[in-house]
Amino acid sequence: MKRLLTVLAACVLALGSATALAADSAPATPVTKLGVFMAKRGTLVVKDFYDLGAINGVKLTIEALCLYEPGQEKDRIRGLRVEVSQYRSGLGTETHASFLDLDEAESLSQALGYLIELGTKWANTDREYTEVTFSTKDEFQIGFYQSGREQKAFASSGTVGKTSAFFDMAKLSDVKATVDKGLALLGNK
Repeated sequence: MKRLLTVLAACVLALGSATALAADSAPATPVTKLGVFMAKRGTLVVKDFYDLGAINGVKLTIEALCLYEPGQEKDRIRGLRVEVSQYRSGLGTETHASFLDLDEAESLSQALGYLIELGTKWANTDREYTEVTFSTKDEFQIGFYQSGREQKAFASSGTVGKTSAFFDMAKLSDVKATVDKGLALLGNK
């Protein structure tokens, strides 16, 4: 009887693990216009990627992109792809990307301006632990935390397999400049 219970328990655990793995590997439903467009099947899609560059000293890469069907360029969808890389001991560098539709990319630029201003304002004041974060629909986050007078900026992408990067506050200005460069480029596309 004890052996039967052990076998049943092992089967239940194996079934639960298989179900959890299947849920983790199931394709996520796209939450942005860019993601929905890129998930199209049975149609010809043109994807123009414009490398805006990596932010020096930050494991963050930003690309501008325009998506459209041939002959329907006027209905193109524009936005940003933001990739965050993280080194994990024993696993190497892992990356995760998030898509921001054009309106969300504009909000990101405004949020970065506010983060830079607030960080400057708080720089010489003691604070309890405080975080200020901007989050997007496709699980990209950027912000900073302050504890005492110590400030650190951060960015992350994803939920399952989330990747994170921590960097100096001064680099938020570089991130904003890159986002603004992408917005200017997309304004002409």
